[in-house]
Amino acid sequence: ASPGYDTVYLSGLGGSDSLLAPFAGLRETTREPGDRVEAGEVAGLLYSLDEVTRAPEKLFFPACGVVYAKHTTGRVVDGTLVYQVAPEITLGEVRSLASA
Repeated sequence: ASPGYDTVYLSGLGGSDSLLAPFAGLRETTREPGDRVEAGEVAGLLYSLDEVTRAPEKLFFPACGVVYAKHTTGRVVDGTLVYQVAPEITLGEVRSLASA
């Protein structure tokens, strides 16, 4: 590991959990890649561009884990990947998987 950085191991078994935009609009996010999150935690807000009087919709993380991907632009369309989250595992679990 690089000085000042802790190594984090993520499980790819069983896939990961995605937060997709439920409609087109502008997104405001609360977390960054590397952040640990909890299921149900507010992930941000989505503002509709088609229905300007519509209240912003809260987005929630679908699972506990570590954010490892985030959409980079503010504009999204229906189904855009906003965040990708995977569960953290220990080095011992990694070694166990490698020897299986």
